[in-house]
Amino acid sequence: MWIAKAAREFLSDARGFRRGFSYVGRGMRAVYADRGGWPLLAVPLLVNAFLLVAFLYASAWALSGFLGRGLPETWWGALLMAAAFVAVIVALLFLGSSLFAFLGSIVSAPFYDALAARVVKARGGIVVERPWWKGVRDTVVRSAKKWWWYLIIQVGLLILYITPIAVGPIAYATLGFSVTAFFLAWEYLDVAFDFHGLTFEQRRAWCLSHKGHLFGFGTAIFLGFAIPVFNLFVPAAALVGALALYDDFERHEFKPRPI
Repeated sequence: MWIAKAAREFLSDARGFRRGFSYVGRGMRAVYADRGGWPLLAVPLLVNAFLLVAFLYASAWALSGFLGRGLPETWWGALLMAAAFVAVIVALLFLGSSLFAFLGSIVSAPFYDALAARVVKARGGIVVERPWWKGVRDTVVRSAKKWWWYLIIQVGLLILYITPIAVGPIAYATLGFSVTAFFLAWEYLDVAFDFHGLTFEQRRAWCLSHKGHLFGFGTAIFLGFAIPVFNLFVPAAALVGALALYDDFERHEFKPRPI
């Protein structure tokens, strides 16, 4: 029965969500415990701080455009303006978090690759050395592909938001958050995929087949970005957590072990 199959998949995704959510915390503890890797975080922390300030400034500028216009004279005009204002805030949260991860991964790629290599070696993996510029190039290419698909999906969801039925805003908030969480998780899992030589199609297939874990992992990343100061350390924690998540699946049939 398709109902029974759907129920099993839902329960599996729910368990995966809970497990995936825990990997950001595991990554944070591992980063804190690895004192030798702390020097690698200096530049990424500065980059994250700069991106955060730039995002806050851009958000304030975008919102000031609405606040400076004043309220329309008609009630329906005020309602439309309020709906547009909410849409801008939600879009800024979704696009801002993904852009934060995208740009941070590119600029800090050499340092994150070195940190990832330390984690892989500590877990008994094999690391193939490569020039730092190649790592940056690969990061730009793969992130650009994901960012392109992410923007297309978000534009479609924004169209859904303005549908003349009440479910539009609810559907946009729900689906928009799910898509953002999924792509955030994929962004940091890409480092693990790089170490195992997966193609873009293989990466996409792996993420779709483990969507419950990705939603949980991406949700933890998104919420971490919303916490001041803590959000500066989230990218490194997400990177280490992503390596552990992939390793627990591929090498140990999801039997979590210490990072």
